Amino acid sequence: MSHRTAWTAKEQNLLGTAPDSEIARQLNRTPDSVAKRRRSLKIPAFRQPMRFWYSTWRAPEIAMYLQCSAEVARITGRSPKDVQAERRALQ
Repeated sequence: MSHRTAWTAKEQNLLGTAPDSEIARQLNRTPDSVAKRRRSLKIPAFRQPMRFWYSTWRAPEIAMYLQCSAEVARITGRSPKDVQAERRALQ
């Protein structure tokens, strides 16, 4: 990989929009150089919303949010407690 120091505006606009390692791969730069440039511009690191990392609920299940817990549990095959816990997590 060649040693480059100049960053284009287009490259800088990508910083913080995805993990540094992914941006580095796209730009043919090292993850360290991407992180260093991002920090120098005071751009926060990309953070995937935690909500989507641990939820196993699908969109149709979430759409039933307004139905009563017992009915949602029956339709989805989940327990009423699971339904209530997911409702609390969505709020």
